[in-house]
Amino acid sequence: LNIFPDGGVARLRIYGQPKVNWEKHIANKKRMDLAYVING
Repeated sequence: LNIFPDGGVARLRIYGQPKVNWEKHIANKKRMDLAYVING
C-alpha cells in the first residue's frame, strides 16, 4: 500500500481467489455485472 502526503492511495493489490455467495445474489433478483471479474 503506497500512501502519499496528499492522502491519496496509489495502488492496493489484493491477492487470492474471490468467494461469492451466489444464493444471496440470486435471492436479490438484481442484475450483476461480471465484466469486472476479468477486467479487474
